[in-house]
Parts: sequence; C-alpha cells; structure tokens
Amino acid sequence: MVRGKTDLNIDHLSDISALDDLSNYTNCSPEMIRNASLHYYNNKLFHSKDNGILPLVWQAAQPLSIYNGRKHKANLLYCPGCLADRDQPVYYRRKWRLAVSFACVRCKCYLREVCPHCSKPSSQMKDAGAMSDYKSVDEYLLTCGSCKKDISECKIEPAPSHIIEMQQHINGYLDQAYSATERYSVGYFRVLHSLARMLLKNLRNVRYGAFITYIYRQTKTPDYRLDNRRAELRELPIKQRADVFNIAAWLLEEWPDRLIKLCTKHGINGESMLNVVYDPPLWFEKAMDKLPHSAWKEDGVPSDYSTPQIHAHEIEQTRKRWRYDFDDQEDYYSGSHSYIDLNDNDDRLRDLHETLYSRRYPDLFYSVA
Repeated sequence: MVRGKTDLNIDHLSDISALDDLSNYTNCSPEMIRNASLHYYNNKLFHSKDNGILPLVWQAAQPLSIYNGRKHKANLLYCPGCLADRDQPVYYRRKWRLAVSFACVRCKCYLREVCPHCSKPSSQMKDAGAMSDYKSVDEYLLTCGSCKKDISECKIEPAPSHIIEMQQHINGYLDQAYSATERYSVGYFRVLHSLARMLLKNLRNVRYGAFITYIYRQTKTPDYRLDNRRAELRELPIKQRADVFNIAAWLLEEWPDRLIKLCTKHGINGESMLNVVYDPPLWFEKAMDKLPHSAWKEDGVPSDYSTPQIHAHEIEQTRKRWRYDFDDQEDYYSGSHSYIDLNDNDDRLRDLHETLYSRRYPDLFYSVA
C-alpha cells in the first residue's frame, strides 16, 4: 500500500481534501472526483471517520500464496468479460474495489484476482510512469504489470447462480438510499460482515464452534475455519470469501425466524449474538431480544452477583480477561482508530487459554439459560 505524498490510491488517502485538489488539474468537479473513489459508498456501505478515512475492512485485498514468503498486498479485482468487451470503455469499475464484490452480474462470472497468464497481481497502476510505454490508456490498463500479457485474454469462470443472486442482493443494498428502510444499508452490512467473521472463528471456539459447524453443513459449504486461530475475511481467496458472505446473507433471510431458530437449536442466547455484532442496529437488537437471556454474562460473571466494593476491581479484571474472540474492528467503529492491524499471536494465546480454562472451569464459559 502506497502512502504519503506519492499516494496514487484515492481510497487510501489520509487527507480527504487532497481529492478536492485533483479537480484543479482535471475537468471534473470535486464531487465527481469523490464519487470515483470508495467515498461514494459513505452512508451506503459504511460511515467514514470525521477525517474522511475509509475502513479497510470494506476494501478488497489480494491474498498471495503463503509459500512465496511475501506479505499480502492490495490488488485490483477485475471482470475479464467486461474488459474484453471492446464495445465498452476499458476501466476498472468502482464496485470491483469492494470486499463485498465477488462476481460480475452482467457477465455471470467470478471476478479475477490475478493475471490469468502468470498468476501474479496484474495491476501496475502504482507505476504511473509506465503509461508512456504504451500506445493508449486502454493498452496500459489491459497489460499485466508482471508478464506484460493482456489480462482480458482468458476464459471467464462462471459463478454459480446463488453467488450471482447474492451479488445482486448486495448491489441492491449498495444502491439503497440512506435510512430508506428499517434495515438500512449501513446497519445491514455491519451485521453481514460481523456474521461472516463469526463463521471464521477458531474451530475450537467453545461457545460458537458447534453452532458454526452445523451452519456449514446445513448450507453444504466447505468449512474454511482454521484450527489454531480465527481466519480473516480479507485473507480469503475470492471464491471462499463469496461462500462465507453467502452463508451470512442466508442467515439474514426469512428474518428473523431462521437465525432465531438456529440459535435456539444450539443454545445460543441473545447476549451471545449481540456480542458478535459491535454496536448492532436496532432491528438486530429487537430480534435478538426474542432469544432466551441468561443470568450469566458472556464473561462468566452473573449479572445479579452481589459483591463488596473491595472486590469490584478484581471482578472487572476477570471480565476483561475472559472477553474472548475480541472483534479487532471494534476500535474502528468506536472511533479510536481508522483500522486495526491484526496480531495472530494474540489470537493463538487467547484460544489456548480458552481451551485450557474451559476444561478446568466449565462454568466460566458456558452460560445457563
């Protein structure tokens, strides 16, 4: 990711006023410049920070192989069908830059993450100086930055009908006016993203493990969870990410009956589900209130437990210590940071402690309905 004064990615600018400066060098108004970036989805997909910084959780990332020793890098997704259509202008669509874009509803195919010829990230847009080496802007946009072949010269990979339907459903929410319905788009996507992250919790997770396993089997989807830590959405290849979001969208269908029925079947109470979604919208809170509530809180301390004031500090430390599966995006939504860098060691240590102590002190982790 390029940062600073040479930043060519308008989605990652730390100073949103720099977007307005671009209008001085183009024939576009400041509004047109902003609408060309992911700032267009403010109040549609997310709420941006006061300084205009966008949450990274909604920006697609290119996962490279763990065997090549390179870190994950951002890369532009693209539809080979759209780029190969010479009756249309060659450009990378705005929606393709979103983490909730998996397929092209026009071409009915998966978006591509890498060059079809060399399997490396194809975008060379960070090397603006290379544009002079090509006869036209179209040729520059279609040429792989690694192998120099045309990235549109390949067979498209058809996406299953349920993935296309899910993408159409997501696109419909993206086009929805703010607060048009009770399930307004920003709140819907917050719940959708939180449920998708829940589906990637550690395989050994005590509270949600069996519940999530049943959901994968019920939807006939491969289980993408990891044994030693929680997998991350932005690290998943596009097909796997599409599957996980599709399950999350499935949980929100027939609302709220389907999710309530599944939670009741597996003993997941209202507090447990509200713990999954940070700052849940009102419609989600109302639905989860229909689930049984426990006298025991998520951290194992009963809500009606009376203790002398001298022990209040110890109780609070216990609550903080056992708040497992902490949502690493919580600081973004609470306004502390624009995003949080993940620390895999924290996940592994937390899951190890949870496994050991759940065996020794089962009452600390299991709520009593």
